Amino acid sequence: MLTTLKTYFLGKKELFEDLAIAGLEKEWMEYPVFHIDMNVEAYLNTESLYSALNINLRYLEVKWGKNADEKSPSDRFQGLIRRAYEQTGRKVVVLIDEYDKPLLGLKDDLMDVDIEIRKVLKGFYGVLKSADAYLRFVFLTGVTRFAKVGVFRGLNHLTDISLYADYAGMCGISETELTGCFEPEINAQTAKLGQTYDETLGELRKHYNSYHFGHC
Repeated sequence: MLTTLKTYFLGKKELFEDLAIAGLEKEWMEYPVFHIDMNVEAYLNTESLYSALNINLRYLEVKWGKNADEKSPSDRFQGLIRRAYEQTGRKVVVLIDEYDKPLLGLKDDLMDVDIEIRKVLKGFYGVLKSADAYLRFVFLTGVTRFAKVGVFRGLNHLTDISLYADYAGMCGISETELTGCFEPEINAQTAKLGQTYDETLGELRKHYNSYHFGHC
């Protein structure tokens, strides 16, 4: 999903041909996109967190430049956002994959490590508030609700859309999309199984109709 958002904000219209958005979007502007993947470490200690942040930040610094005065991950992150905006004249898109991964799987006897990791993450994600004037769009994925993490205090411009009905069909494939885009494959499966089209759809519903949070 984040790769799709990244491709859209990079203005790659040709990759969306024959899809609804190709006709709905008229401008197809290219924005600076920061795709930060937090799923690159096991996070057993603070060193692994710094390693993950460094991996992501170094990649961005190759493209947008580095300031020697920026030492901490949060300073580097904020500097990158500002430079990307200044160099392009367009606001930055930030996509963070598994924002809560550093906080998952820590054992009870690692409480001190957990506190330090939360402190680092609070400073890093806090940049999203202080750099708000330079940001076009921010999207974070994770399995933990914001309120349960404790690293987003003060970031009242973020909205948890996990259970919003309007976004219930965002992940997975709706039946309309299935029948509209995969009709040849459904017909082939129908012939292979020796059953009717509706019977094949029924089988697909039974196997794949559980990944949603509302009626969609």
